[in-house]
Amino acid sequence: MAEEGRTEKVDSVDASKILDSSAAVNKSKQTETAAESEATLSLVFGLLSIVGGFSGTISLAFAIAGLILAQQAKKKGYDDNIRKVGLISSIIGIVLSAFALLIIILFLLGIIGMGVFTTLLSMLGIWLSAASHVII
Repeated sequence: MAEEGRTEKVDSVDASKILDSSAAVNKSKQTETAAESEATLSLVFGLLSIVGGFSGTISLAFAIAGLILAQQAKKKGYDDNIRKVGLISSIIGIVLSAFALLIIILFLLGIIGMGVFTTLLSMLGIWLSAASHVII
């Protein structure tokens, strides 16, 4: 009878160890799943930033988000090819977006500096006033 009491005590200790280890396994699986999701989102955002590379600010936002998600996935221990491609595509997206923004800024400064922009605006105003007289 004394042995039965010991057996129950040992079984209860083993059961608590099993429950603790299963909770740790579940938590590690959730962390791995979250890291894999972040890596996949990094890839998606990186590709969106490359596709829209010449749109400027929108693609830059996608590229930065992809870069951040790739870094978060790495911090969680996920270092697969999906994360690496997401990181690389986000960096390429940042370069393309920065280049596009530079071209846009230089173009706008050039147009404003030459007076073409104000001429275009005045021509648009004349056209709109003429169109409103025709409609009325």
